[in-house]
Amino acid sequence: MDKVENQSYLKKLIEFFPTAVYTGSMLVFISDKWNVEVLEHTEKIYSSPGKSISTIRVNVYKTMQDSTQVLVHSTDFTLTNCRELAAQIEKYIQNAIDVLIKEK
Repeated sequence: MDKVENQSYLKKLIEFFPTAVYTGSMLVFISDKWNVEVLEHTEKIYSSPGKSISTIRVNVYKTMQDSTQVLVHSTDFTLTNCRELAAQIEKYIQNAIDVLIKEK
């Protein structure tokens, strides 16, 4: 991933998704029918001491008629470029819920 000094990738992704809410642990997109969570996990690379890799997980939940949330899509991203990562997350969410998420 791009080197982002003193910032998680979630904080960097806020620039690409201005309608998302950063909770301190995830980005959240909420609508009447959908709830999308974008989380970051960092894992150590055991073959390279002192290095780690960030994985961005996108969970898409559908809101049912009884207001419960059901996980309908989930995938992980490990792209190396923040701009490309944002573009692929946007495409994934749009395909999953068939709605545009960026502000025009």
